[in-house]
Amino acid sequence: MSDREIVLVRHGRPASENNDRLSSSGFARWVKNYNRCDLHPDSQPHCQRDFTNHYIISSALHRARLSAHRYTGEPVAESNSLFNEMEIPRYRLPVRLNAWTWVYLNRAMWIAGRGGPFESFSQARRRIEKACDLLVERATTHQSVVLFAHAMTNRFLCRYLTRRGWQVIEKDHRYWGVIVLRKRAQQH
Repeated sequence: MSDREIVLVRHGRPASENNDRLSSSGFARWVKNYNRCDLHPDSQPHCQRDFTNHYIISSALHRARLSAHRYTGEPVAESNSLFNEMEIPRYRLPVRLNAWTWVYLNRAMWIAGRGGPFESFSQARRRIEKACDLLVERATTHQSVVLFAHAMTNRFLCRYLTRRGWQVIEKDHRYWGVIVLRKRAQQH
C-alpha cells in the first residue's frame, strides 16, 4: 500500500469581500452575503495542480463548491457541512468598524468563550474533529483526497491531522492556498 495524501485548498476570493465601515447590523448582513456570494471573477488559483487522481470534497458553502469546480473543472464527489467555515460570530456592539476588523474582533471574543445565537467555538472544534475523522476515512478509501474549504477550518484540520501522524509537506493559507499532508502506509 502506498502513502496517503490529503490536500486542503482554501476557496478563492469571494465577490462580496470588501472592507467597508459597518455597524453591527451592517456586519451581520456582510457575513450573510459573504456566505452566499459567488467567487470574484478575477479570482484564479496561484498555480494549477492536477487533482485528477484525487477524490474531490468541498464544504457545503457556495464559495467552496464554486472553487472546487473552478480549480478542477470536475464535479465535486462529496459536499459536506462538516467542512463549512468555523463560525464568523456577530456580536452587537455600539461601534462602526471595517468589516475585517469586525471579523477579527468578533472571532477573538468567540474564541475567548463569549456565546451567542450561533455555533460556539467548542462546538466548532468538535465539528472539525468529526470532519477530520471523515477526511481520514476518505483518504483510507481513496488514498488521495482534495478538500476545498475555508481558512480557519483548514487550520484546525491541519492541526488535528498532524496530531494523528500526518506530515505537513506544504502550507499556504492565502485564497487558493494549498496545504499538503501525507501519511506513510502501515508496513506489515
